[in-house]
Amino acid sequence: MTDEHWITIFDVVVWEKSKAPLLAQYARNGAPVEPQRDTAASSGFKIVWKGWAGAALRQQDRESILAARILMVLSASILFTLGVVHLVYTFWGPMLTPRDPALQVSMSQISPVISKETTMWRAWVGFNVSHSMGLILFGLVFGFLALAHSQLLFRSPFLLIVGLAMLGGFVVLCRVYFFSSPLTGISIALACYVASIVLSRVGNTLLR
Repeated sequence: MTDEHWITIFDVVVWEKSKAPLLAQYARNGAPVEPQRDTAASSGFKIVWKGWAGAALRQQDRESILAARILMVLSASILFTLGVVHLVYTFWGPMLTPRDPALQVSMSQISPVISKETTMWRAWVGFNVSHSMGLILFGLVFGFLALAHSQLLFRSPFLLIVGLAMLGGFVVLCRVYFFSSPLTGISIALACYVASIVLSRVGNTLLR
């Protein structure tokens, strides 16, 4: 049998079942089987060329997924860092205390309308601590998922939407109630988060 009787491709040859009799006729007559490219008008053999092109796509896919994981970890790290810094500022140093010491004294003596069991100062400290805990929790959860369970994270619309909503909400809070430093940090984290999702989608699309 000559070389022309063989179809050499990199990975796989797929043919339509309806063309099997035609293939048998070709085999009996000793005619070579000519491969055809997969087009809308083609019939018989439909050849899917993979080989080097497939390997290149798989490599590009791995690089996209790796970049997506790095950006997600970076986004989570920014939130985690902001949370830790905020927690430290809450208990140590003057960063989150009023510039007027008399105001702090007044806050320590006055209760909020909702309850007399606490004071405005104690509530202020509690709000800051809970805010820090939320940032730290976001950073730990999404950082861990990006490192240890990236497929679960990037294939879960629920997790991605929750994270996006949290970051978007933080940006609005910083813009309306806070100041430029946390706004800049959260905005960078949001940009990394969105870029991570985009790259993960690009990587998954390459394999389809």
